[in-house]
Amino acid sequence: MKFLLNPFRLALGLFSLLLLSACFESEKPLFPAGSAASPLPDSFKIQLDPATDPQAVGVVKKSGEQYIVYGQDGQPRYEMTFINLGTGDPNTYMVQNKGDGFEFSGYAYAFARVRSYGVYYYSPSCSNDLSSAERASLGHADIYRPGLPDWKSCDFTIITQVEDALRLVEPRTVLTEAHLHAFIN
Repeated sequence: MKFLLNPFRLALGLFSLLLLSACFESEKPLFPAGSAASPLPDSFKIQLDPATDPQAVGVVKKSGEQYIVYGQDGQPRYEMTFINLGTGDPNTYMVQNKGDGFEFSGYAYAFARVRSYGVYYYSPSCSNDLSSAERASLGHADIYRPGLPDWKSCDFTIITQVEDALRLVEPRTVLTEAHLHAFIN
């Protein structure tokens, strides 16, 4: 396998985002229609679970403004949408994720830095990446998801809250190889 830009690891990171506690979330999609970017190929194969089943392969396909991630069974697992974050790096994006079959049925947010060799992906934690004063200034509400231990999140209602939160977190986040998702051919 040749490693270029690993859509699998990006997709796995996006998939795991929905399972993490303390996410940036919303009940409804906040990205305005027609504002999405297309930083990834229109279609590519991904490794679904390299840790436990490295032979399991899924597919990511662009559909309108979203990228849809399909499992090995061919069924859609979740969708993701990218918008430029406007941080001075034209390759830094906000990512809006929507998944099925999770305790949370809304949308989760992260940021990604796209590079020629891969994508650095980071899913901020509301309680760990923002101070209580920053959370209060953003006008969010802490929410608790029943059935999931210690699940507290920033629940945003307008896109500018998400943008402001990600712009606070992004420049002070040190991304390492652990955040790199390299594409595979």
